[in-house]
Amino acid sequence: MKKYLKLMAVVSAATMLTASLAACGGDTPPAPPAHTHTYSAEWTQGETTHWHGSTCEHVGLKSDEAAHVDSDDNGKCDVCDYGMRVDYGKLIISDILNLEVGKSRAVNPRFTVAQYAGAVSYSFSSDAITIVDNTVTAIKSGATVSVTATTAHHSKTFKVTTIATSTVVDYGTVYAFIGYAPSPIAANFDFAVNPELSIKFTYDKSKIVIDEQNLTVRALQAGSFIVEVEAGEVKGKFTVNAATSSREDYSIRDNNNANYAKNDRLNDWNTKGTAGKSTLFIGDSFFDLRYDFWSNFYSDLAGKDAVNGGISGTVAQEWEGGYYDVYLSKTAPKNLVINLGTNNLGSGENVETAFINLQRMMLFFHSCDNLKDTQIYWFTVAPRGDINKSNEIVALNKKMTKWCAALDWVTCVPVYDLLDIKTHLKSDKLHPLASTYTSIYLPQLAAAGIRY
Repeated sequence: MKKYLKLMAVVSAATMLTASLAACGGDTPPAPPAHTHTYSAEWTQGETTHWHGSTCEHVGLKSDEAAHVDSDDNGKCDVCDYGMRVDYGKLIISDILNLEVGKSRAVNPRFTVAQYAGAVSYSFSSDAITIVDNTVTAIKSGATVSVTATTAHHSKTFKVTTIATSTVVDYGTVYAFIGYAPSPIAANFDFAVNPELSIKFTYDKSKIVIDEQNLTVRALQAGSFIVEVEAGEVKGKFTVNAATSSREDYSIRDNNNANYAKNDRLNDWNTKGTAGKSTLFIGDSFFDLRYDFWSNFYSDLAGKDAVNGGISGTVAQEWEGGYYDVYLSKTAPKNLVINLGTNNLGSGENVETAFINLQRMMLFFHSCDNLKDTQIYWFTVAPRGDINKSNEIVALNKKMTKWCAALDWVTCVPVYDLLDIKTHLKSDKLHPLASTYTSIYLPQLAAAGIRY
């Protein structure tokens, strides 16, 4: 009987529950509304990342988490402005002690973290030294100068001490040529171009004449003459090697080239060139249109007033002599672009001889009435893989670059360091590929400031 009563109670409860559910309108209860997390519009910052933190009851959730980024290298995250701790390393510069007046020494800045190496500027309060291009030069003796070196991320203080010079500095030899344009002397010593120094020259004025304002020397007589120099506490000397140039000795070595110059080259100038306006390209095979080297010359220079005048196999002294007489003397270009020097070295000349021949040729050009107003641009000698002349080429380019920099009518156009024998030269390992003229030679000429 008890079991029966319990069963009836369960059935009754189930019936009541069913009725209750039916009264609510369904068999199952409704689902609770969906929850959407909400996040702050402001960034939350951590040591390595940033994110938007949750603002709802679910604490600690993160949205849009990402690593800090400092693309402009200003020490702050580009996204959230978090101050990032960057290890810029240290700038290391050693003290420069006992630097003799008139002499120079490299500052040699070093960075412990190469990634953050940068341009260094120097500040100091003294007229005893100068610092140019990371090189310090002593001007006055007995000084101790505190120098602060700074970059975008570093600061370093070091000291420079100066002492009196103990010797008379020999500044080498300047070559001058009777009847030619004056030769630069500033190329021989660095302090000569320092406006802070008053320079005194002592020499035999009956043999040579020095223009102290323009720092050039003109030869009056042939011979070797000593010039004593005083600039502040600096005492030095240099030798002027004055000579007469025998242009008749510089005849054209190749008859076919001589005819080519008198006929084809001169005809090109007469038909394409305009005095005082055209740019004339002269030199060796790099500019000779008879061969498949710069065959695209006129298309590469389309729209520019340019004339080709290259002659294969030539050296500087031939252009000073025979080629000037039969060809160049009958032109008057606005600009003269020159590629010469490789055949001088290739024919056996040493660096000093090639240096003399190149500068003498240019000094002669500048002394001629038809070329005295012409701006000269000289390409440095290109690397060669056909002969072992790398050291000589580098040395000649260095000498000529410094020499050209001392004159306002000639400009050195650097190409050597940009040229790779395998990438930019033909299979002969000597002549440029056609593409090299447009990718290196012409852009470098433009960078040198030529105006066609």
